[in-house]
Amino acid sequence: MIMPTLSPPPSIPLKFTAPEAQKLAADLTEVILPLGVALSKETDCDRLLELVLKAARKLCYADAGCFYLRRDNTLELVALYNNTLNIEKKGNSIKRDRPTEPVSLEDAATHASSLVVRAAQSGETLHIADARQLQDAEVSVIRAFDAKYDYETISCLTVPLNDTDGSAIAVLQLFNSKTPSGDIIPFSDYQQHVIQWLAAQSTAALNNQQLLQQQVNFLKGERDLQIGRQIQLDFLPETLPKIPGWEIAATFHPARDVAGDFYDAFPMPNGRIGLVIADVCDKGVGAALFMSLFRTLVRILARQNYSLSLIDQLTGETPQRPANARKTGSRIHLPRTGTQGLQNAITLTNNYIAETHFRTSMFATMFFGVLNPANGQMIYINAGHEAPLICGSDGTIKAHLGSTGPAVGMMPNMEFKIEQVQLCPGDSLFTYTDGVPEAHAPSGEMFSDERILELLAHPTDSITDTIDRIEKAVRHHISTAPQFDDITMLAVRRL
Repeated sequence: MIMPTLSPPPSIPLKFTAPEAQKLAADLTEVILPLGVALSKETDCDRLLELVLKAARKLCYADAGCFYLRRDNTLELVALYNNTLNIEKKGNSIKRDRPTEPVSLEDAATHASSLVVRAAQSGETLHIADARQLQDAEVSVIRAFDAKYDYETISCLTVPLNDTDGSAIAVLQLFNSKTPSGDIIPFSDYQQHVIQWLAAQSTAALNNQQLLQQQVNFLKGERDLQIGRQIQLDFLPETLPKIPGWEIAATFHPARDVAGDFYDAFPMPNGRIGLVIADVCDKGVGAALFMSLFRTLVRILARQNYSLSLIDQLTGETPQRPANARKTGSRIHLPRTGTQGLQNAITLTNNYIAETHFRTSMFATMFFGVLNPANGQMIYINAGHEAPLICGSDGTIKAHLGSTGPAVGMMPNMEFKIEQVQLCPGDSLFTYTDGVPEAHAPSGEMFSDERILELLAHPTDSITDTIDRIEKAVRHHISTAPQFDDITMLAVRRL
């Protein structure tokens, strides 16, 4: 019995051939990034699924593809396209003539016979080179479809769309990758890697669309802003990473129903942790929309380690080493892991915003650090943001992490330097947006950076307590005055 291979998302760049590298550069600029923006604007679920499935089939030369959405404890087929059979079913058409019944996520027998269920429950991609070599019991759902429509499934790629908690909210399946001459071949490692990226990009859009649809059903008129606020809060991490030997804490208080500030803390490849705090210019709905776009682009691009290096390879350019790189003799010591993802996230986001949305004049100040919890080393880019502070265990300020580049989205092709800092045991990283020092009292007096430094000079045993103490001081300072700006803080302490 030949079982399908479980293929987890690659954590390191694959080595592509020259034609694959050229295709990747084209796919990034022509399909993947434009699709992400289109998805962020799409509010119709059927259209959203159509866009994703069309892009996936185009990237993989797939003859057929389908989409399953999770509804409670079942997976329901909601879109199906097949070139050979000339089938295109979605929305009401698939409800009238359902090719397959919903599959249960709790039935053990269904788990054994359904690739989509196994992918949804494991959270990993299933790559089948030749389904004909599997027993009927292993792929009975596929066999039933083939028998009903006189079709033959050979190669198959099943990719879950995993939410932030690891649970699958949908499953994408592609069938029968074809050569230009029409021969059916297995899906390549390149195609699997790109489709997993596409799935990650699609998850946020699909999740947001579902949340929006649920709320719009019963909220109207004046409550639209409240819906927007809830959706925006869903962009913030529900929980912060738990890392042995470290403590991470954050707080967020918008000045209006929706805000331009955001923070994020998320796992990156090779055990690194991404730490982001940002402030989109302006306030209100416009800033909130761009906050969502900035956050989505940064998080997705931060997980990709190959795009810029491959483009450099194609253009013959050599990436510049960070300004903080140290030399010993002729040897350069660089923090290899995480550097490319950090550079990708800031540079590609900057170029996209500046080139595509220049008419809006929207930009964001942003600090993005990539922390290695194993040794306390952190590389970072400070794109015009308030300088984060490195505080010692005795309350002394050991470093101000000043700007290493301009705000993100102001102009394309700007230079963002990567710097490096060491967090020793007892050290804390404290970051904040300008809404903290610029908080206004009823008299008009601002809270000020000096008061922040005074509070940090008296350390506590917990970074959570430190943030709570600063937040209470800011609230006391504001008193009865209206909140002037969003208040956001993100801090990390090495125990």
